[in-house]
Amino acid sequence: MSNPTRTQTPPIPTASPMPSSDPDTSSNPPSAPLDILEQIKAQVALQKLTPYTGGLTRDDISELVLFHWRFTNYLNQRSRVRSRPRKPRLARLVWDQFRQLNEDVNDEVFRRAYDGFEGGPRGGAAGAGVARPDFLAPRVDLSVQRNGARRRVALLAEERFGDLVEDIAGELPYRIPGVEGVLEVLRGREVTAVSGG
Repeated sequence: MSNPTRTQTPPIPTASPMPSSDPDTSSNPPSAPLDILEQIKAQVALQKLTPYTGGLTRDDISELVLFHWRFTNYLNQRSRVRSRPRKPRLARLVWDQFRQLNEDVNDEVFRRAYDGFEGGPRGGAAGAGVARPDFLAPRVDLSVQRNGARRRVALLAEERFGDLVEDIAGELPYRIPGVEGVLEVLRGREVTAVSGG
């Protein structure tokens, strides 16, 4: 089975991250800009995307598509668009494991991309100067094992982390074959991020 052709993704307009009022999640990344997520949900509904197995909801699929969008954007900004073979280890993950991995890597992309989730060069004025944390803060809603795995992802060198993002981004089109069509529609539109404020 050949790997799907990857196309360049234009940079996503960046919304100002919103400060979190929850102390347990204060250093986790902000929510997705609503307009992007709503456009993805609309396209998922329109194209009737469903995975072959797993029983994920439409919202679950939309979230995976959003992560895929962010991952390809992250890779394109770093000129990492080479084709990599499908990884059997990822292919063996059940849907819930794959969704969790996507969520954790998405959070790490935000941690690496922003100098402080509540401000800094790519964020808003609120909280400007907040140093980027060394790793994702533990979440009380996650197991000790998963929090430990999220912390270990931060230890990956940039090159190895890029490989991980590329492998995960390459897996979703195998699981949901129509996902690239959704992204092509979104790439052809003016996607404006909602500024938090």
